[in-house]
Amino acid sequence: GNSGLGEEAALQLPKHKPGQIFLAARDHEKGHAAIHKISQTITGAAKIVDASVNRLDILMNNPGIWMTPPGRTKEGYEIQFGTNHIGHAILTKLLLLKLLLTAKDPDADVRIVTISSVAHEWAPKGEQLDTVYSEQRNISSRERYGQSKPANILYTNELARRYPAIRCVSVYPGSVNTGLSRGLKESYPPIAPFITFAQWTGLFSLNVQQGTLDQLWAATSKNAQSGKYYIPVAVEVPRSGYARNPEL
Repeated sequence: GNSGLGEEAALQLPKHKPGQIFLAARDHEKGHAAIHKISQTITGAAKIVDASVNRLDILMNNPGIWMTPPGRTKEGYEIQFGTNHIGHAILTKLLLLKLLLTAKDPDADVRIVTISSVAHEWAPKGEQLDTVYSEQRNISSRERYGQSKPANILYTNELARRYPAIRCVSVYPGSVNTGLSRGLKESYPPIAPFITFAQWTGLFSLNVQQGTLDQLWAATSKNAQSGKYYIPVAVEVPRSGYARNPEL
């Protein structure tokens, strides 16, 4: 949340006069060092939020990493799946009670907005979920990223089914010029110069102001429907592949 879509969303949300905004960041140089030591873990961040406010109206789960080299989280999950889905799912679970309590207010309009991607169509053929507790070197970085995205959509849909008092929406922001492409450069060094050029010129991508429009719409518009998936801006589209399978 200290750069890219998370930062821009945090800059735009104050226009709707929220009582308080929490911005969780992974980069200690861009946060307060003392707070960072506590909030470095998802549990620590959730405790800070829970102890600081009496209500929580919007939880926005922003992108994590994209097409990185093989790796694992500290917990042992494939790094893209663990960062892009497991981390968001844990944070959501830890803050769920606060969200549900807020939803009891007659005037509340509580929302969980999770950033997914059209890359959910990249998920590899044949279920790979039984191997996410590994680096999954048998599939490409593109496929590893792809499998994390239907997980975002499926989890959001299940939240919508279980908790109708909360509006749960998944969105695709579009191809946005953020620092997310650094993982792609590491995975495919030969194309790094082209990626840098594309970022510098804005080729094939939106700026961050444009890129946050879909998630801001989902977080504020009364037309956003729970359990739906939207592409820019406010266009509901059918889900593909695994993202349609509730059994997963």
